[in-house]
Amino acid sequence: MSPSAVTLRQAGAVNAQFKQQVEQVHNEIDNSQKKLDQIKDMLRGEIAPKVDSIRSAVAQREQDAAHIEALLSTAQAALSELESAVNDLHRQVASYASQRWSQLERTQATRGSVGT
Repeated sequence: MSPSAVTLRQAGAVNAQFKQQVEQVHNEIDNSQKKLDQIKDMLRGEIAPKVDSIRSAVAQREQDAAHIEALLSTAQAALSELESAVNDLHRQVASYASQRWSQLERTQATRGSVGT
């Protein structure tokens, strides 16, 4: 066998080995891609619904907070009206008591002058 035939045979063997290694790398890439696709599917199937659920819960809490703020505002307005009404009632009671006291004093004065 001539030296060039041996070199060609060796080159063919190296080429075949290289092709085999390239095919092996392609297979590893394909396997990695399949695993990546499985992970993506898992994320979409398991985690995405949980994220959606959390987003929905957050939106509900925000709605609840807005409702509570509206109720608080209404309660504060009602309390302010109640305080005003209580103050008015205090003034009316004080006025009535003052009138009754004056009336009582006049009655006592009249009785005192009649009795003497």
